Amino acid sequence: MTIVLDTFRSSRYTGFMRFLSKLFLVCLLVASGYWLVASDVRAQPACDLCGFCQGGEAPAGYSECLQCLYEYDLDPSASLPIPDLPNPVNDKSWTVIGCVETTPGGFVVKALQFVTTVSGGIIFVILLYGSFLVLTSAGDPVQLTKGKSLIRSGIVALLLILFSVLILRFIGVTLLKIPGFE
Repeated sequence: MTIVLDTFRSSRYTGFMRFLSKLFLVCLLVASGYWLVASDVRAQPACDLCGFCQGGEAPAGYSECLQCLYEYDLDPSASLPIPDLPNPVNDKSWTVIGCVETTPGGFVVKALQFVTTVSGGIIFVILLYGSFLVLTSAGDPVQLTKGKSLIRSGIVALLLILFSVLILRFIGVTLLKIPGFE
């Protein structure tokens, strides 16, 4: 340990450390001066929760966002920005997938709708592919068996999803009486 300290206390390393500290201070002064001189200090435009900023264009889905967050129907002839938007609704949030309720019941319902839609689309593609394999098997028993098993698996998966949604709704509505889970 003393060898290391003696090495750093030598004049050669001390001079190098002084040089680095001066270089750091010069870089810091140049960067802060640049930030002060070149920074854009204009005020930012006022934006609403749907992303519309004054002087800009209305974002895609703006009317749906207004209807979700503010419960406001946008008139096509209305001038933007809307001068007197009401206070936003506390139990809703606008996301990429649309209007999502932030209450537990509303969120579960939206999540179930999204999952069942995606899984239904996947099952549809599986059923189409299985049907294609059956139709183009031309007597090949391996391809025919594979197609039949895909169709059978798709139907079983579809029934499993439908019954799971029915069971979740029964538990949520009848047993637990979760609000907004209808």
